[in-house]
Amino acid sequence: MDSALRSLLFFAFFCLLLVGGVAVFNYVQDPMCYFHCEGIDLNRRTHNVYYQAAQTLAANPEAEVLILGSSRGERVSPRWISEVTGLKTINLSQGGADLLLKVALSNIALETNPKLKKVIWMADYFELLAMTTDAKVKWNPALSSHLPGAQSHTTWQTYLQKAKVLVDHNTFEAAVSLARSQMFRKLGNGDDLDPQACASESFVGKTSAEMLPVEVSIVYPRFSSFLRMDLSPEYSQIFREQIQKLAAKGIEVVINIAPYHPDFEKRLQLEDPRSADLQKTWVKLVEGLQGENVKVLNYFSGIPGDDGGVKFWEDGVHPTCYAIIQMLKPGLQSSPQ
Repeated sequence: MDSALRSLLFFAFFCLLLVGGVAVFNYVQDPMCYFHCEGIDLNRRTHNVYYQAAQTLAANPEAEVLILGSSRGERVSPRWISEVTGLKTINLSQGGADLLLKVALSNIALETNPKLKKVIWMADYFELLAMTTDAKVKWNPALSSHLPGAQSHTTWQTYLQKAKVLVDHNTFEAAVSLARSQMFRKLGNGDDLDPQACASESFVGKTSAEMLPVEVSIVYPRFSSFLRMDLSPEYSQIFREQIQKLAAKGIEVVINIAPYHPDFEKRLQLEDPRSADLQKTWVKLVEGLQGENVKVLNYFSGIPGDDGGVKFWEDGVHPTCYAIIQMLKPGLQSSPQ
């Protein structure tokens, strides 16, 4: 065997050894909780924010109110909800959270939170679209085991994709930085919001009046694309069944339908008039769930008093915590405690 071939073989062996070492390191560290998180460990550090939501839930077995939402739900102050209702509240909302995360978390709560009385469901149009569920949900054992039916099944494609993750440089970087990752929030997202400031009529948002039109334009391309897609019959049924399941258990479900910034909605209607019909179909589906233990707060046509300014909006999609309070207050003040 000549020296060139030996060098080539040695290099190939070294590469395999290096890749194998990285894969083993990533597997052991498991920074995204894809391999070693069958249960909910409160001491575990992870970069998986959806697993962190489950940790918040597990850390509060006495919680009586859950807030479930995506990035819009992160603007809800759990301390304000507690003040209004007199019930201990945690906010499990996470940016990008889809329907199946909300289903998984609410199913876990039904098993582990005997005092659960109310679920505030911050509805999103995109959660009923036929989109690929985030791997942070489907690949996490603790969450995926609480998904409905076929959604909880693991396929050979999943194993292949997870194997690829083990040798991905992003996973390696996450594994290396795992010790510095933030732990879960005790009350979940929104616990850093000042409830008095958010409820004050003198509330001032963090976006300036000059920057708000810019922020509306920045988020428009991404979020408007969702509003042009047809609703998924499968996900619509999963949503309907989960709300009915919670209500049948005696849990009061408050579903909030928030609008988009007036300029955002106006631009969307000009570019794609069909989107208005799609959204109306979605609103009708949600409103159809109103009944015993289910209350729908419909602000699709706008929030009373909304002038499109910084008191109500951070950008084209996300209402401020003040605007959130204006929407939720009527549905909570009359709720039994």
